[in-house]
Amino acid sequence: MEGEPALIDVACVLDAVGASRSAFEQYHALLVTEIAVPAMTPGEREATLRVIEAQTGPRGRIREGTGRRRVAERIRTAVTEVAR
Repeated sequence: MEGEPALIDVACVLDAVGASRSAFEQYHALLVTEIAVPAMTPGEREATLRVIEAQTGPRGRIREGTGRRRVAERIRTAVTEVAR
């Protein structure tokens, strides 16, 4: 999906962000999510924010100072800007 954005399935990618098996898998799912933001529906944007909030919160796997956190913050910003 990273190489072919037309194949992006937002629900699948958000599942990979929220229930990833590894930091590597989560990082690449975040990258695909970032690519998908401009084409997301309002419902997909809401779901994206929920997953990002859960994963950057105290029980999430995306910690401060990581590459995943930087991508998550870019996604949060992009989703918020698209919604305006």
